Amino acid sequence: MLLPNNISMRFSVPLFPYDRWGGIDNIRSAVCLADRLGFYGVTIPDHIVMPVKEGKDPIATVWYDNFVLASHLASVTEQIRMVFHVLVLPYRSALHTAKMASTLDQISNGRVVLGVGTGWMKAEFRALEVPFENRGIRSDETLEAMVRCWTDERPRIEGDYVNFDKLAFEPKCVQSPHIPLWVGGSGTRALARAARFGAGWCPMDGNLEQLRQGAQELLEMLETNGRAQEDFAFSHSISVGAPDETVSKARGHATGDGAQLELAQDPEAIANLVASYKEVEFNHLGLSFDWKSPAEYHDKLEWFASAVMPLCS
Repeated sequence: MLLPNNISMRFSVPLFPYDRWGGIDNIRSAVCLADRLGFYGVTIPDHIVMPVKEGKDPIATVWYDNFVLASHLASVTEQIRMVFHVLVLPYRSALHTAKMASTLDQISNGRVVLGVGTGWMKAEFRALEVPFENRGIRSDETLEAMVRCWTDERPRIEGDYVNFDKLAFEPKCVQSPHIPLWVGGSGTRALARAARFGAGWCPMDGNLEQLRQGAQELLEMLETNGRAQEDFAFSHSISVGAPDETVSKARGHATGDGAQLELAQDPEAIANLVASYKEVEFNHLGLSFDWKSPAEYHDKLEWFASAVMPLCS
């Protein structure tokens, strides 16, 4: 089943790598600019620590707490959404995550999109003293617990890893029925997770044909589950202009296959690439571009908003 393909593509801008910003002031200025320019969201990555291998420098060393940073950015903007891309569910308890997210939804007046994943970096799991095994099952129980906290008057859950009984949980989310959950991952379990809990799917890897196949499989799952499909978000990322070397390295580590983002350089080529994503059901794209300073980042945002976005409406 195909979704109607008559909506404009939504674009979100990156904050990674944090090392280049030189402080919160520069991040705030850039996100406020993106807000004024009409971007859909700002993508917020999730690492708590970055393990260092002997003799090798980490890809990035600065990682802000994403909920604290998003709360600040939400308080100084009006329209742009805080898109977690993606929150590693096993790193935090279900109740704590649910409370931080619903509080952020209150602060932002309903501008939170919670991309979620099971995680992949074993060394970070070890540093956080979180088991790497069974992280998929624990993530599923965390999602179920969060949804119950956000929607039930007295939430309770009895799982293998998450258990609580008849709690008072407030505040609920501003958004109804709750914060949209975009599920990361490309495997069968990830698609099943998205079909059960998700309002969106945000795989990291995959070419256009693989994304088309995944989207169609997920749409069939949604139909089987009796869930609405029209507003479902399909999200991926593209590289515009020149690729960012740090982003390329990070993606290679995360995906394990070295596959890189689709690349387009001039406005017409970017618009054509965007159209290709719409043809395979995708309606949200995270942007990646090469930048070395906050001033250059500002220039890239203004160029994309003025030269590319009008071609994609």
